[in-house]
Amino acid sequence: MAANYLAFLIRFEGNIPAYHFGLFLRYLPLLILIRIVFLFAFKLDKGLWQYASVKDLTDISVTVSLGSGLFFFIVRAAFGDLGYPQSIYFIDWLLNVFLLGGVRLFRRIHTSRGKKWGAKKRVMIIGAGDAAEIVLREIEHSRLCHYNVIGFIDDNPHKRGLKIRNITVLGTRKDLKVLVEKEQPEEFLIAIPSVSQPEFESIVLDLRQYGLPIKTVPSLGHILSGNTSLASIKAVEPEDILFRAPVNDTCVGIHSFFCGKRVMITGAGGSIGSELARQIASCRPANLILFERHEENLYRIDLELKQREERNLKGENRIHSVIGDILDEKRLDEIMARFRPEVLLHTAAYKHVPLMEDNSGEAFKTNVIGTKIVSEKARQFGVERFILISTDKAVNPVNVMGMTKKVAEEIIRHLADDNRRFTPSTKYITVRFGNVLESSGSVVPLFREQIRKGGPVTVTHPEITRYFMTIPEAVSLVLQATSMGNGGEVFVLDMGKPVKILDLAKRMISLYGYRLGVDMEISFIGLRPGEKLYEELFDEDEIIGKTSHPKIYRAIHNGRGHSNTLERLNNWESMGDESSVRNLLLQYTMSIP
Repeated sequence: MAANYLAFLIRFEGNIPAYHFGLFLRYLPLLILIRIVFLFAFKLDKGLWQYASVKDLTDISVTVSLGSGLFFFIVRAAFGDLGYPQSIYFIDWLLNVFLLGGVRLFRRIHTSRGKKWGAKKRVMIIGAGDAAEIVLREIEHSRLCHYNVIGFIDDNPHKRGLKIRNITVLGTRKDLKVLVEKEQPEEFLIAIPSVSQPEFESIVLDLRQYGLPIKTVPSLGHILSGNTSLASIKAVEPEDILFRAPVNDTCVGIHSFFCGKRVMITGAGGSIGSELARQIASCRPANLILFERHEENLYRIDLELKQREERNLKGENRIHSVIGDILDEKRLDEIMARFRPEVLLHTAAYKHVPLMEDNSGEAFKTNVIGTKIVSEKARQFGVERFILISTDKAVNPVNVMGMTKKVAEEIIRHLADDNRRFTPSTKYITVRFGNVLESSGSVVPLFREQIRKGGPVTVTHPEITRYFMTIPEAVSLVLQATSMGNGGEVFVLDMGKPVKILDLAKRMISLYGYRLGVDMEISFIGLRPGEKLYEELFDEDEIIGKTSHPKIYRAIHNGRGHSNTLERLNNWESMGDESSVRNLLLQYTMSIP
């Protein structure tokens, strides 16, 4: 009605003659009836105005056009009234489209503006295609996406300076360094779901160097299969919570070192052991012996590696999965006599600090006596290189787990000192590093589970810090250290700067799309038994030495180990209760020079 009246006002410049005003009143009921019939026929009464789109505008245009056409036909043909101004038909059509579309657009703009309050995380979108536009639209209109898109990055140089929904394509990946410094993004979002896997890995590699969280849009295949939706961009990768760029090691010399060798891994079903198995298997060793006492863990890595073998080396069986305990000397004799490993990586150990405080006897048996047995068997069966996987908790230890690992390091140091007396000699090497993300018992899976349950996220102390690495990072550097060692070294991996666990919790909450203090809370529960506020990578008696690898250091000890280390341990195998084990460990570790 308003559109038709305005059409007459415009046509007659605000002064409608009486005759033409009479035409307006005479045909207005007919026009309204026609409009209503077509509006309902096209179900324009069903649309939610805050979600109005180009499709709605198209439907409005078609509806108004058909109504205007029918009205023109009835007035001119049925009633034969040629006095109705022809310009009114067009002006009325134009105003109807404008008003019916405009009221919807106004509602949508009002809704969008109402969602822009609150803190927004600055995100840079990689890709400037259809998926990027859909994601941008989702970010603009979803109450759950607390993002501020600052720009697009696209490898097509012709798109530079162009805009999608008023957001500019800033440049290509070659411009990232300058753009990151200028725009200060807090996250990257890869919105190229159709990209090939090699290209995707190349993009991720380029982005990782800035140490910022990276999220991705799922592929079209996953969307069509119903497993996810295009808006599912909240996957958290271990690299996203490092607070630094991950180590992208080139593994120089690793393949040639392990290729054709017989390699044995104890604790092969664990977090570190299984990743060692994956990376070594890709180097095509002659035999890879996976020694593990936990059936389920061994089954998983065995199945994974043998599926790869079927794809790559049909008919060739190089993976040998063995159930066994490192405390079972007879079983070790049997396996090592059968396979004669040339390289032995010893990862089997108890690592959970609070649990070991309550089970010090078991910690001692596995971490100390087990290391002693395996390391001596290595010498007995002519293993060329023995690598002990140690931990930063062995430095100035205050808990049972750390004490047992310090004694284990001392065992390896003693054997390395006495190595020259034996032929053929075994090169004994220790590799020490801090926490690995996603490992069994680590804080990251705990935080993830707490976040999924709605919180709160529990942190022991607001000032507690830890060194962190991803499992692939740590294992890659362990293999480098294995190939470089000549015997007697304690290699220490460069873990970057220590990370506050509180900051880790905050980042994980943010990465899962929640707001601290609004959607999720953090509570402090106090230090657990045996837990330190700060971890160290070097003892006060150790000198930090460089190696040929920029991310691997040497801990050079000022003194020598106890000459009677192994003899003293022989007397400890028959120790009594948990308390006596702890006291003896404390006495022994305090006396190590």
